[in-house]
Amino acid sequence: RSSDLFIMACSFAPVPFTLILYNKIIKKKGFGFAFRYVLITYALGMVCMFFVGLINPALGTLRTVLSIVSGIICSFAVGALFAVAYSVPSQLAADEEKETGVSHSAMYFAIQGVFSGVATGLAQGVVLVALKTASEGKTGLAAMSFMTLICGLGMLVSFICTFFLPRQITHIGLNDKNEPKA
Repeated sequence: RSSDLFIMACSFAPVPFTLILYNKIIKKKGFGFAFRYVLITYALGMVCMFFVGLINPALGTLRTVLSIVSGIICSFAVGALFAVAYSVPSQLAADEEKETGVSHSAMYFAIQGVFSGVATGLAQGVVLVALKTASEGKTGLAAMSFMTLICGLGMLVSFICTFFLPRQITHIGLNDKNEPKA
């Protein structure tokens, strides 16, 4: 459907502008604050999308408009979520090289790749298959419609976990001049 394409465009078209905003937040408040902003924003968009799925299909225009709004909300996080996977290992490798004089950047990216692969495998191989299987032949609310809610809840769990990140990571992007006061 053309409305689905428009919804996807609204989710991804603003990404370059939202990355500019994300980078400004990092410079002003640090990576920890910026990443929490990203996680909460994406969680909000995904939970909104879940509730859009509960709206009567006869109200197609309303569903489309609310889907677009949810997609735009998610766009404030999409690019940053991709960037985080590479910026944190890069910073850790740079910090280690500065401290020890030895570069192990390949090791950091290999570990990032392993964790990314495991997360993708769980999401597609376990969660997605389970939801699809539970949805087959069912009438009413299909289990597959819970994917956005599961994603939103996962982002909330990730948000909570960010409070356990070491200071060296949460303060990426800050210099002494704009270091937050303890």
